Amino acid sequence: MINTVICSGKIGSDLIYSKTAKGDSYAFLKLAVPKRYLGVENRNTHVLIQFNCYGKVADNAFEYAVKGDFCEVQGHVDLDRKRGIMLVADSIRFVSGSRREPADKLGGEEFKGVDDYE
Repeated sequence: MINTVICSGKIGSDLIYSKTAKGDSYAFLKLAVPKRYLGVENRNTHVLIQFNCYGKVADNAFEYAVKGDFCEVQGHVDLDRKRGIMLVADSIRFVSGSRREPADKLGGEEFKGVDDYE
């Protein structure tokens, strides 16, 4: 049985990053994935997909990921008794950006957050 999820899109909001009392790191990465409606011209929207990141994946996401950067996340579906079904990131491939300030501070084009598309 195969349990793999692969999504690519822009990071839709700032990462939520924290560490547990034991020092284990975790982060929540929200990815804005484009969605098209068939048969309707010029109607594009985005779906917000949240991935839970743990350990080195969370550390790398926090260090390299900035809202608006394009990345590809490969992960798997997991079941939590309290939260239900969730997606866990196994690896993140950063297509744009690395260790830099957000685009609005650099004078580049700023990515609108997913909430701005409604």
